[in-house]
Formats: sequence, C-alpha cells, structure tokens
Amino acid sequence: MEKSLSSAHLREQGKNRLEVFWQRAIKRAVDIQASFIGLLITFPLWGTAAVVIWLEDFCSPFYIAPRVGKEGTLFHMIKLRSMITNADQSGIDSTSATDQRITRSG
Repeated sequence: MEKSLSSAHLREQGKNRLEVFWQRAIKRAVDIQASFIGLLITFPLWGTAAVVIWLEDFCSPFYIAPRVGKEGTLFHMIKLRSMITNADQSGIDSTSATDQRITRSG
C-alpha cells in the first residue's frame, strides 16, 4: 500500500527543513562569534609565546603541517613550533623527555 502525501504533510516537511536550516545557521553564527572572542582573549598569550620561540633561535615560530580534512581535502595547519626547525625531516616519529629536538620553550 503506497503512502499518499497530503498537502498538510508536505507543508510540515517544508517547515521542518526551514527550522533545521535556521538552527544550523544560528549555530554557525554562534560558533564563529565564540571563536573570534576566544582568539581576541588569547591573542596576547599566543603573541608572547611566538616571540619567546623566535628569540630562542631567530627562526619562524610557526610549524605548518599538512593535514587531511573532510572528504580527503588537504589543508595546512599552522601551530607554534616546539621543536627545532626541520625536526620532522630527521626521520624520528616519537619523542621522549630527553629528545634533543625539543626547544627550551617547547
């Protein structure tokens, strides 16, 4: 037996889709605002850490790492460096407390 779709059912379905759209839009807006506020509050800490790392060896304080995102999309993640420059090219994958690649500020 086939289910017939009444106009009331179709209206209800459209209303649900509209509600879901607005819920997602509001959530996205709140997420962006919260992230922006968090960045503003923590910016002095990140800036200070970047200067300390730079003063240690006068190299870029940032490490750019390739990552795989949603649906296999490649992107570059930027983070503060805790090891010497080009430490990832040494072939060692794990670290220990006595690892010579870790900087004093790391």
